[in-house]
Amino acid sequence: LFIDECEKMTTEDSQKILDGMESGEIQITKWGLNETLPAQTSIFAIGNPVYGRFDPYKTINDQIKIYPPLQSRFDLIIALEDKVNETKDNAIGKSILNKFRRNNAMIEDNKPRIDQEMLIKYLTYARNNYEPEPMEHQALDKFLLDYYKESREIGKDARSFEAVNRFAGAIAKLRLTNDIDVEEYQEAIDMQNYSLRTIGIDPLN
Repeated sequence: LFIDECEKMTTEDSQKILDGMESGEIQITKWGLNETLPAQTSIFAIGNPVYGRFDPYKTINDQIKIYPPLQSRFDLIIALEDKVNETKDNAIGKSILNKFRRNNAMIEDNKPRIDQEMLIKYLTYARNNYEPEPMEHQALDKFLLDYYKESREIGKDARSFEAVNRFAGAIAKLRLTNDIDVEEYQEAIDMQNYSLRTIGIDPLN
């Protein structure tokens, strides 16, 4: 599910999405039907800062006006800042230029790095053929328990630890393996810490 301009959602719509995220089910009441359906999907939401540009010195709650209980359910919140970058700006400029070419000729060095059709096939294969689980050995158990205890000391909760497990499983699936080991978990933790840093929170303090 992709939600654009999530800050414009009504409280009612936000509550309906929140119910699905919490319970894994949604209730449909239409045309005299009352059904409960499974809701197993990823949610990707984009929100715009109140003043048009993200301020790293203000909290995320002050800038993205989204229903607080719903915001707390997202595993990752990443702030994207529009900073001047010659390499990226050059690529974006070429992409915009391509839209205005009559023959729609793609500038050679601006073609996608990965063929879209091949990417879809790869992701479909990974999703349909792999169900990763944590490996069973003492080194991994110690790594995870130590991480969980440390994360609790800096204010993270059990939901945050569950998110790390989901990330690690997704990473293993992309690597076409059913084994989740320390390497996958470390990458998942790094993702989570990066997310916190982008919104002005130091995950180590």
